[in-house]
Amino acid sequence: MRLLGMTVVTAAVASLLWTSERAAGQAGQPGERRNLLGVWELVSLQDHRPNGDVLDWMGKKPSGTLIYSPDGRMSVQIMRDPRPAGAGSMWSIDGRDLLPGASANEIRDAYSGYYAYFGTWEVDERAHTVTHHIRGSLRSVEVGADYVRPYEFVGEQLLLRSPVSAAGAEKQTRVITWRRAERF
Repeated sequence: MRLLGMTVVTAAVASLLWTSERAAGQAGQPGERRNLLGVWELVSLQDHRPNGDVLDWMGKKPSGTLIYSPDGRMSVQIMRDPRPAGAGSMWSIDGRDLLPGASANEIRDAYSGYYAYFGTWEVDERAHTVTHHIRGSLRSVEVGADYVRPYEFVGEQLLLRSPVSAAGAEKQTRVITWRRAERF
């Protein structure tokens, strides 16, 4: 009887501790996952060519936000520097309809000057990668894709790397640098 009582007390204490950790949010997150959680502001987005050249294809100072939530949701938004001009005049007052007077160049400029997707995420601490499972994107061809990104922490910055193929099949490495804005 005494053993049964000790077992019940031990189980109750373990359950209480587990519940309070989960309620605390971060306390239940493994190390690297906890480090990724939060809001990140874009510092730079660069493609590195094999010859050492660096391409700032979204401008020298693009702006953007990356969010990793504790429940496994994520989103990315990036806007080119300088931001697309004339985009506001292309839309109806309520923002639902593209106006017929919008030129093909205005539409192309707006579309190529902004990038966004959202979905879920998971981290592989051993491989040092974070995977973005895309549920919605400005580029519909990406919906359903899984982007596996090697990551590295440098102080309060997060670097995500990925291989990209440029025109002419040149292999480049994209390096996106984020600065922590908020922890969850």
